[in-house]
Amino acid sequence: MAARRGSEPKPMKNPTTVERKSERELVVTRTFDAPARLVFEAWTKPDLFKRWWGSKSKGISLLSCEMDVRVGGGYRLVFGQGMEFFGRYLEVTPYSRLVWTNDEGGDSGPVTTVTFEEKGGKTLLVMHELYPSKEALDAAGTGAADGMGELFGQLDEFLIALGSSGGRVVSGPVEEDNSMPDLVALELKVHLPARDFEVSKQFYQDIGFTLCWSNGGLALLHYSPHGEYGKAFLLQDYYVKDLAENLQMHLLVKDVDAWWAHIQAKQIPQRYAVRAEPPADRAWKMRDFILFDPAGVSWRVAQDIK
Repeated sequence: MAARRGSEPKPMKNPTTVERKSERELVVTRTFDAPARLVFEAWTKPDLFKRWWGSKSKGISLLSCEMDVRVGGGYRLVFGQGMEFFGRYLEVTPYSRLVWTNDEGGDSGPVTTVTFEEKGGKTLLVMHELYPSKEALDAAGTGAADGMGELFGQLDEFLIALGSSGGRVVSGPVEEDNSMPDLVALELKVHLPARDFEVSKQFYQDIGFTLCWSNGGLALLHYSPHGEYGKAFLLQDYYVKDLAENLQMHLLVKDVDAWWAHIQAKQIPQRYAVRAEPPADRAWKMRDFILFDPAGVSWRVAQDIK
């Protein structure tokens, strides 16, 4: 899965670095302003991958993209003029690591490893190519790796569009809007009602949230064991039955079965007399369970599945 030489169309705030680490190794590094889940999916879902892979400056577009993203699965990328890249996946760790072969190069093709490390809502991507010999890397040169600057610039733009659309693919070119340069959103929180304020505060702490502060009928709870943002809400000492019972929260987690086991170990349904439905695989490619809080607010705790 290689690229052809190209240069970035304009300076980017997140630069791409290319470095020859040894006689056999090339390393390409870039930080993306998106969570690891979105960046990983842009590499592993064909409909997303086709949106950014290909040199726009050279007029090279991806005509066909086949990906069976599992250990032992294969991929095939077809461009114009008979150009193809293909290989098989050696390692697949969702949202953190991919390893594949580049079989179009025969015995001289490298093994590519891409890692995704999320910090503070951003993702550090490191692409490592290991060639079988110094001669193989010398023959390949750094043209393909240099071309990643343009590709990663296109990926940057696509991730911005993907994030703003809630993870859905958007059509048309990405246009930069500079009409409101000072309107920068930092965080979004929802207010949840509580029929019994103290009981609801304890409920949320028992299922894993941390109470940051509580004052005057308002409390801030968050789930940020590693210092991430965006997993917080406000609990309010205010209750309207119709409002509470028509509110639904969605929490995306890494391991939904581990969360369910935690809920069961804490005996949350029994202690708080709330309804809970066990995990199930959904048609929309998520596995989730449903949990109601003491006020009647429903939570869907979900995990992406293939």
